[in-house]
Amino acid sequence: IYQEVAAMRLTADVLLRAESYLNPVKERELYLRGFKIPAIENLSILQDQFDVIDLSDNEVRILDNFPRMRRLSTLLVNNNYVFRVGSIGENLPQLTTLVLTNNRIANLSEIDNIASLKKLESLSLMDNPVTQRPHYRLYTIHKMPHLNLLDFVKVTRVEREAAASLFASSEGHGVLTSVQKEHQAAQQEEQQARMSAASRLTESQREQVRRAIESATTREEMDRIEKQLKTGTFEFADKETSSGQVDSATSNGKL
Repeated sequence: IYQEVAAMRLTADVLLRAESYLNPVKERELYLRGFKIPAIENLSILQDQFDVIDLSDNEVRILDNFPRMRRLSTLLVNNNYVFRVGSIGENLPQLTTLVLTNNRIANLSEIDNIASLKKLESLSLMDNPVTQRPHYRLYTIHKMPHLNLLDFVKVTRVEREAAASLFASSEGHGVLTSVQKEHQAAQQEEQQARMSAASRLTESQREQVRRAIESATTREEMDRIEKQLKTGTFEFADKETSSGQVDSATSNGKL
């Protein structure tokens, strides 16, 4: 029964029952591998008690929705479906290692959001489409001058100088302009996706969302509702679609 619950959502129950231990370097680590988790949520229940969280081998698509976690220093998100990264730096101020090997990040603009992690020293984006983009490595080094290890290869002084030279040139300015346009296009696409998802809600589901918003008393609760709607994890009481048919995806909170 536990496995079935864990495979659906990252609930408070899943988090409280998940395996945790001291890893070989004496860091407290939370093991959340292989639960088919579709979205990050409810992490505030952990009360910032972990140095490392391992979310590898899940189905996370958007890396976002973290509460303030001052202790967390390492985040492992290998083998997911991540294609978008939120501006996570403010809530993860001490994160030094982020491993996103084998995901679906394709746009250089996502690196700008990763760069909000001001203390990040080690980053892996291996086996993501973005690594095939022109100037990927120099762009990443330019955006994160504090980075020491990129894709498990040490960042050298020569690379830092090459990045500085490239982005001081007209070619580099062209790359920056292109990435900005890419970012704007991604924002528009996300907005359209939200509007499309909202248009598929039944009147009963819309009323449930309105009640949830009216009942929210803090900004964190409002943010959680927004993230749940965005990622399709909002739990509705009814299971009917607009056509009156039972919809198992909706019953699991998927729009």
